[in-house]
Amino acid sequence: MIITCPSCATRYEIPPKNLGPAGRMVRCTNCGHRWFVSHDETAARERPADDLDAGPDVGPDADSGPEAGAERAVESTIPPPLDRAPELGASGDSGQQRRAAKATRSTAATMGWLAVLLILLILTGLVLGRNELVAIAPQTAPIYQRIGLPVTQPIGLELAGIVSERLAGDNGDTLRITGAVRNIAGAERAVPRLRVALLDSARDEVLVREVDVPQAVLNAGASTRFSIDLEDPPADARNFSVTFAVAD
Repeated sequence: MIITCPSCATRYEIPPKNLGPAGRMVRCTNCGHRWFVSHDETAARERPADDLDAGPDVGPDADSGPEAGAERAVESTIPPPLDRAPELGASGDSGQQRRAAKATRSTAATMGWLAVLLILLILTGLVLGRNELVAIAPQTAPIYQRIGLPVTQPIGLELAGIVSERLAGDNGDTLRITGAVRNIAGAERAVPRLRVALLDSARDEVLVREVDVPQAVLNAGASTRFSIDLEDPPADARNFSVTFAVAD
């Protein structure tokens, strides 16, 4: 089957089955023009050429007559069909398909930007809200320390029931300080070391010790007791203080 572009008159040869039963849109590969091709329209265009080929037989000498020469002249002016057929579109208007493809690309681009925005929001929350996150999940604190982000959080612990007593022994006196550490936060807390300082009458430190507590981690609402023995405390020690040994 031969079809002709109505814009640039380029001719193509295509299999009839490619048009389908109702015809379809095609595009000229030479000029880009699109037009609808049906079987009825193609048959009507091809009929004059068939009639010319089916003219009366005037015998073997007809090839040298003027009519035969005119027929050859007409045929020589028709360009041969191109080897590559035009691009076939889907049956009906292809504009809807183009709009659908454009909408799909637009939706994909929008989803991509939304995904990027969501990732940025999550990263921002992890950085700006790191103190709150570490308060809920203390095990995340080392992660922030490795990437160089400082974490400041309320310790969520308190000291209670602290008392002292002096014990006399054969080798000298011992000052024993006892008390408890309570977790008053709503989540698990790591218990830092305790800093014990003996103070003179001017409240200057004359002895400082840092000690570990028996339980390194306390669940929400839990508590642990501690007992600290200081052998041979300075004679000018008049008071003491117990605090958590945490960075300011």
